[in-house]
Formats: sequence, structure tokens, C-alpha cells
Amino acid sequence: MADDVSQRIEDALNLIVNLTDKSGNMNKELKKSVHEAVSNLRNLIFALKSDLQEETEENNGKQNEVNLLNDALQKWESTSTTRQVAPSVTSRLGLTCRGTADATPPIGAKKK
Repeated sequence: MADDVSQRIEDALNLIVNLTDKSGNMNKELKKSVHEAVSNLRNLIFALKSDLQEETEENNGKQNEVNLLNDALQKWESTSTTRQVAPSVTSRLGLTCRGTADATPPIGAKKK
């Protein structure tokens, strides 16, 4: 698609140059100005295409780096053996190892 657009722009610039060259009503200074303007446009288009290509290459390099980091992360996650374990229900209820209630009453309650 970009090549198609580039070709259409180039065709339009060539048409301007050809019409300018064929025109008998234009003086030499005006023709020279049109040729310079077309040349400037071509140079600007070339610079834009070069910048776009450099940015595309830079983005591709960054994307490759991200892909490598994602692969390393997935590999690490699949080989990691440490998993979080939920706390024991008995310790949250205040039960001791023997299954009896802890002697500490809730806040505000009197000890028996």
C-alpha cells in the first residue's frame, strides 16, 4: 500500500513538471520555481519515508525484546515451585494444635 501511495505521489509530481515544461505561457523564473518546489517535495517525501523506516525498525527491535521478556517470564512462571498457600483455618479461629480453643478472649470480653 505504501508503495502504491508513493507511486501516485511521484506520478502527480511528474505531471506538474511535465505541464510546466509544456506550458508556453509561463516565464522561465516561474518554471524554475515550480521545478524547485517539486524537487523540495521529493526530498521531503524521501526524508519522511526514511524516518518512517527507521522508526519501524526501532519498533520491531523493541517488540522483539518484549517478546523475549514475555517468553522468559512464562518460562520462569512455569518452572517456579513457590506458590502461596492459604493460611490455616484453625489458626484463624484461635484453635491450638489439639483442637481446643485458645484461652485469650476477644477484645472487650472478660476472661473466665
